Amino acid sequence: MGVPKTVVILACQENTHNYSRGCQVAETLHITQSVHGLPLIQCILETIDSLEQITSIKQVVVVGPPEHALTVLKLMKNIRGDDIDSDTEYDEVTCVSKEIDSLHIGNRGESSAEDIDRYSVHYIAQSDTCGGAKCDAKALALVRDKGLFINKCVLVLSPNFPLVTSSSLDMLSDHHADERTESKDHMCTILVKDAKKMLPVPSSDRYIACVEWDNMQSLLREYLALSDPAQWWYYVRQQAMQHVEYVNVRDESEVREVNSFRSLALATKVMRANNNNMHMDNGVYIIDPDTTHIEAGVSIRPKTTILPNTHIKAGTRIGEGSEIGPNSILERATIGKNTQVRFSVISESEIGDNCTVGPYAHLRNSVCVADECRLGNFVELKNTSVGTGTCVAHLTYLGDAKVGKEVNFGAGTITANYDGKDKHGTVIGDGSKTGANCVLVAPLQIGKQVVIAASTTVTKDVEDGCLVIGRVRAESKPGYKASWARGDVQPSA
Repeated sequence: MGVPKTVVILACQENTHNYSRGCQVAETLHITQSVHGLPLIQCILETIDSLEQITSIKQVVVVGPPEHALTVLKLMKNIRGDDIDSDTEYDEVTCVSKEIDSLHIGNRGESSAEDIDRYSVHYIAQSDTCGGAKCDAKALALVRDKGLFINKCVLVLSPNFPLVTSSSLDMLSDHHADERTESKDHMCTILVKDAKKMLPVPSSDRYIACVEWDNMQSLLREYLALSDPAQWWYYVRQQAMQHVEYVNVRDESEVREVNSFRSLALATKVMRANNNNMHMDNGVYIIDPDTTHIEAGVSIRPKTTILPNTHIKAGTRIGEGSEIGPNSILERATIGKNTQVRFSVISESEIGDNCTVGPYAHLRNSVCVADECRLGNFVELKNTSVGTGTCVAHLTYLGDAKVGKEVNFGAGTITANYDGKDKHGTVIGDGSKTGANCVLVAPLQIGKQVVIAASTTVTKDVEDGCLVIGRVRAESKPGYKASWARGDVQPSA
C-alpha cells in the first residue's frame, strides 16, 4: 500500500476580511491565532504526529512567513519532546530569510536512537504572503525548487483545517493509494464534505489532498505562467477533472475552513464540545458544557465537578473530587484532591488537598499552598508558599512570603514587599497570628507562635513567642459632643 512520504503544510497565505464601515484588515491566522488555546498550525502538527502511517513519513515541510520559523520549530520540539539539532540553521533574533534545515524528530518507541526511523522537519520562508490566487502554488514551487519532493505521493494540507483528524488523513491516503493503482494518470484525491455536491465553482480556497507530484508538475508550471489565474485548487479541479477523486470525511467540521474570525469561533466551539465530552466520559461532571472552556493539555481526575463560566487553560492539573467554579480561571495551575475554588483566578500556582480558595482570590507567580488551607475572599498571593492548615480568610496580600504551618491572618494584613526599587521577602513561623490591618514591612523575619496586635506595623525581626504591638494608643475625651454642639470647639478636619 502506497502512502505519502512527504507532508507539505501551506502556512503562507494571509486572510483579508472586509469589516463594517469599509475597513479591510489582513490577518495571518495560521500561527498567531489560536483555536481553543492552540495555535492553528499546532493542531495540524499534532494531527500529523499521531498518524498511524507516521513511520512511513520521511519529512514534514512547512512553508510560511519568515518571522514564524522559530515558532514552528519550538512547537514541533514541544510536540515531540526532543531537542533541536545543534546544526539547525536559524537566526534566533529575526528569523529572516533563513531556511530551517534537517530538524530531526524521532518516532515513537523505546528503541535506541540508531533503531528509530526519523522524519525531518523543514521550514521554508516565503516572503510573498500577500494572499492572492497564486500563493499556494508558489509555495509548492518553493518546495519543488528545494528538491524536497522525495517520492511521488505527497500529502498537502493547511493550518486552516484545525479540526481534521489523523484517522481522516489515514483514510485519505489509503483511498489515494487505491486510485493510483487503478489509474497511472491519477493526479490527486481531495478530502471533502460531500463528493456528490462538489460543483465546478471554487467552494473553498484550500483543500486537504493527496497528490501525485509527477503528474502535477506540468500543471503547476502552466498555472504559474498565467497572468490572472483563478484559485490554485479550482484550477486543478477544472483542468484535471477526470483525474481528481474525492473522499467523504466522516464529520463535516473536519473540512470546514477557518479563514475568518467567525469560522474561527465555530471551530473553537466544536473543539470545546469535543474536549468537554472527553472529560465527562472520563468521569468529570461539567454542569454546563456550553459555558465551560477546557483547553487541550488539561488533566482532570474523576469525581471532579466543574461549575459554569469556568476557564481551564493548558497545563492545568486537577485532583480527584475537587470543585472548580463558578466563574473561575485556572492557567497552568495544579489543584489537589477535594479542593474547592470559587470565583477565583489561579495562574502558575499549586494548591494542595482539602483546601478552599475564594471567592475572589487571586494566586499568581509560583504560589505554593499546602494541604488543609483556607484562602478567603479578596486575598492575593504572589510568589508565596503557605504551610499546612494556614488560614488567610479575607482582604490580605502576601507577596514574596514564606508562611509556616497553622498561621492565621487577620483581615487587612499585607506584606509590604516593594521598596520602590527591589522586592523583599517575609518569613513567618509556624503558629503565628496577625490581627486586623497589620503591615509587615519586608525584609522581615517573624518567629514561631508570634502574636501581632491589630493595626501594627512591623519593621524589625521578631523572635519566637513574642507579642508585637505598634500602634497609637486610643484616647477618649468626655464631653466633646456637648462642647461641639455649643460651638466651643470646631470639629477636626
